[in-house]
Amino acid sequence: MKANQAKEFEKNDYGVFLNADASSLERFKMYETIVIDAQYFTKRDIELLHQNGTVVYTYLNIGSIENFREYYTTYAEVAIGEYEHWEEEQWVDVAKTRLAEVYRTAFSGTI
Repeated sequence: MKANQAKEFEKNDYGVFLNADASSLERFKMYETIVIDAQYFTKRDIELLHQNGTVVYTYLNIGSIENFREYYTTYAEVAIGEYEHWEEEQWVDVAKTRLAEVYRTAFSGTI
């Protein structure tokens, strides 16, 4: 019976949850490492995961900007063209120095 109990508390190595939000925090405790879209979590949410021993990474597409992000209109001028097959995204010029602002803004609540 003790072997079964140990198995119950064994964490999964990793999980990728790009469409998740804070309602999944309890489920995330079952993973050593997770990849999330940090826009949908607060700094406190991520701190709670860290306290549980979960390593947290965030999705970040450095080559594009997505029009559903809160910061899109502020930085839309860095867009340089359509992202084929992804209507909500535009390619960006990664050489633009202002691009670093985009990512700081995107994760300001979580880092």
